[in-house]
Amino acid sequence: MAARAAGTSDDKALARLLDLERAGEVRRIGKRWSTESPPTEVAAAMDRLEARTSNLRIVRGRTRVG
Repeated sequence: MAARAAGTSDDKALARLLDLERAGEVRRIGKRWSTESPPTEVAAAMDRLEARTSNLRIVRGRTRVG
């Protein structure tokens, strides 16, 4: 964990992250922390759409050559 590299205890690092979360400077994404702002509604919708259609293959009609 980054706390060891910084020379602080895990408890102290977690307390600091929770303080930053309350201040709106970081947010939890699953088990990780991020400084990215939350996605907008449009961005979230596009991500969901991409996730649902990632296995689709678009085939266009081709004219035969020859």
